[in-house]
Amino acid sequence: MKMPPNSPDVDTGKKNLHSAYQAMELRLLHECSELGKSGFADQRLAAAAYQKFEEAFMLLKKALRLASPNDYGKVPAAGPYPKDFAPRIDDADLYGEDFKSRIEWKDTGY
Repeated sequence: MKMPPNSPDVDTGKKNLHSAYQAMELRLLHECSELGKSGFADQRLAAAAYQKFEEAFMLLKKALRLASPNDYGKVPAAGPYPKDFAPRIDDADLYGEDFKSRIEWKDTGY
């Protein structure tokens, strides 16, 4: 992400992003509220979307607050990983297909 316009430093950029996210949040919450009242959409689902937007913007604001200015411009490495690295999918990968203590889910008919 690029530094927001008119942001001479990271702290000012974070404040500008916070303001932009605040305006975006208010607009989306207003839209959800109006959509729920309009009759075009199910009120329960519009209320659920409202709540999820509130949670999402709360996390965005928390991410801005907790970020360190030293982290700006850093991108996680995309590899290459060591050749011996392979995520384990299940115990059969370690012990073979005849591994006896695997959990087998069976339909019991209830």
